[in-house]
Amino acid sequence: MAALFVVVPLLLVALATWHDLRTREVPDWISYALGLWGIVCIACGLGNNSWSGVFLGGLLAFAITFPFCWLGGLGGADVRLMVGLGMIFGPSVLLLLAILTALLGGMLALVAVARGQKDYAYCPAILGALVLVLTLSMVLHGRIA
Repeated sequence: MAALFVVVPLLLVALATWHDLRTREVPDWISYALGLWGIVCIACGLGNNSWSGVFLGGLLAFAITFPFCWLGGLGGADVRLMVGLGMIFGPSVLLLLAILTALLGGMLALVAVARGQKDYAYCPAILGALVLVLTLSMVLHGRIA
């Protein structure tokens, strides 16, 4: 059962990445499913988050990502995905996730500039950061998030 805690968000973010790369859009239901999964995990006792962590993780994700959306650096789907992940993993994991996402996104931006692209998919950076966070958590703590 504990494996579902990470498999569901990984699959949803992978699906969002596939959509983003293919169509440059991410269906809203994926982000909403992430948020709902955060609530389900708390109700079922999965993970290390709390009810306040669900709220604070989502709020912090919005506070971190919305300014970049407003300035045009992120799309609304990227903000919603991060909010959903914040609701699942809570504020402390979200901070690491946001930092790694920004670093990977910066690398994607450099590749895009080198290829002459003005726009690029950002979901791969979110997926890569999520995989890194979960891997680091497993290596350092022997458990996931």
